[in-house]
Amino acid sequence: MANLMRGIVNRLFTFHMKSDDPGFREDLDRWMAIAGKWDDPVLDQAFLDAVASLKSRPNN
Repeated sequence: MANLMRGIVNRLFTFHMKSDDPGFREDLDRWMAIAGKWDDPVLDQAFLDAVASLKSRPNN
């Protein structure tokens, strides 16, 4: 889980740091054209239920 979170944080950090770079923006625009054809995201109910379960435990 720690590796997953590190990867997510590093990618978000990279995105924000490179967002003003014209070359990066061109690449991003090409990917966004493809991403526009993806299915819409949906909430993961199992994840939400797990979080709610954790919140209802004592000491949380």
